[in-house]
Amino acid sequence: MENLDTLAFLGFLLSTMLSLGLQTEVGQLREIFSARSPLLPMLLANFVIAPLLGMAIVRMVPMPEGSAAALLILACVPGGLSALQFTRKQKGHEAVAGAAVVLLSVLAVFVSPVLVRAVLPGDANPEVPYLRLLGFYALFLLAPLGAGILIGERSPRLAEMLTSFLGVLSAALFIGFMLLTKSFRKEAVASVGGAAVAAMLVFILATMVTGWLLGGPHFERRHLLASTTSMRNAALALAVARESPQGALILPSLVAFSLLMVPPNTLLMLWGLIRARRAAAGSGKR
Repeated sequence: MENLDTLAFLGFLLSTMLSLGLQTEVGQLREIFSARSPLLPMLLANFVIAPLLGMAIVRMVPMPEGSAAALLILACVPGGLSALQFTRKQKGHEAVAGAAVVLLSVLAVFVSPVLVRAVLPGDANPEVPYLRLLGFYALFLLAPLGAGILIGERSPRLAEMLTSFLGVLSAALFIGFMLLTKSFRKEAVASVGGAAVAAMLVFILATMVTGWLLGGPHFERRHLLASTTSMRNAALALAVARESPQGALILPSLVAFSLLMVPPNTLLMLWGLIRARRAAAGSGKR
């Protein structure tokens, strides 16, 4: 079946955002957006420090022109939707995880083109399909999130049943998407060369460390900021790259990055789950 990978990813987004909405109250969203302390470090990490890290790595590591341009674009475009797979499992912090990804994704549509013009060499003037991107976010992020909140408020029992089912469904769809695109991504990694792969891994780890350090004293917030900072928005980067003179050269590196950013965040997620289970087991023995 054609475009099965696209259907799997869209299904993942819909089921994940609906599940997050079922676990979110309107009051929680107000607290998130009214409290500056969690938001300011996230914006600083994604829109200031990450682009600076990208520029520094490109200057230090010799790599093909297309790979360097791809890394610079990725450094400017936060809001990777795949981050939902790695942040939504934080018990009690589901609302923050969903709001963070939505906020970064929407802000990136307007802020990232400005950053790309500033950091990309030459006369880069990316044309971004604003209406199409905002329509996509409204349909696949905001609409299911709002529907979940509404169901949760009107029927808590139904919300509880749906949450468990959607958690399994979204995980299965994400795994299916990764398997369907595995060979394509591996080919892209092999084609960009060792120097570019090393530079991308350094960038991913550097942004993870940045998010972790800016996340404050709580593990859950550190985990959230580490994942949302390192999982860049490859789809938006592709939209920007298409308007670049090196568009054809940039594509393989963008695809390679979308594969490379998954393993470190998977390990971080597993560590978080193990840590949470140990804490629960320890409290149960008391």
